[in-house]
Amino acid sequence: MRNPLHSFGIRVTLVIIASMVVLVLLADSVIYQFTVKAQFEGLRSYLKNIANTSAAMIDAEYLTEIPLTKEGVRTQAYDIISEQLKKIKAANPKIEYIYILTRTSAGKVWKFVVDLDETQINGTIQRGSAPGTSYDASRFSQMIKGFDSPSANLKLEKDEWGTTLSGYAPIRDNLGKPIAVLGVDMDARDIYAMETQIRQRSVLLVLVGILFATLLGFFISNRVI
Repeated sequence: MRNPLHSFGIRVTLVIIASMVVLVLLADSVIYQFTVKAQFEGLRSYLKNIANTSAAMIDAEYLTEIPLTKEGVRTQAYDIISEQLKKIKAANPKIEYIYILTRTSAGKVWKFVVDLDETQINGTIQRGSAPGTSYDASRFSQMIKGFDSPSANLKLEKDEWGTTLSGYAPIRDNLGKPIAVLGVDMDARDIYAMETQIRQRSVLLVLVGILFATLLGFFISNRVI
């Protein structure tokens, strides 16, 4: 019995279909990468804008009155700044964490001024890092850059609080001098959900593309033959 693959018509059809399927896969891969990158850059811009707008809402005068010690949480200035941060977070539900850090004489070892990370354990609210708690900012170049101008992480970053994408902006005094950095974190689950949604759409487009390529391949091969 003659092998059907020896048929000129079938071989032409298979070559045309395979070529078109490869083109579909390559095009889909390029579109997927472009879409993910565009969405990621959009999130970075969103975080920079939120951080910059939020930093402008912080009362720098009260901020400088917070002592960088554990007792700082008991001051009126701390309560005022905390309320400002709570309002900002409530207005931006995508934000998981919001906090303020300041430089120290220790270079890239910064200190928390206000950290709004609150968790409830056994009915008791546990606050985040107290004023004066050290933080190694050297791990995050965009955080350091954020002391002078709005910035955002170039990729997902992982620290003791989890995996997040963060935006930063300087808090300036009345003379325009930066005195601290406001940071906002978006949980990585939101990023992964976005990528999953794009991936699902990409797979659907591939299946539709392969079906279309197959039908078009048969049509073209018949015309060629």
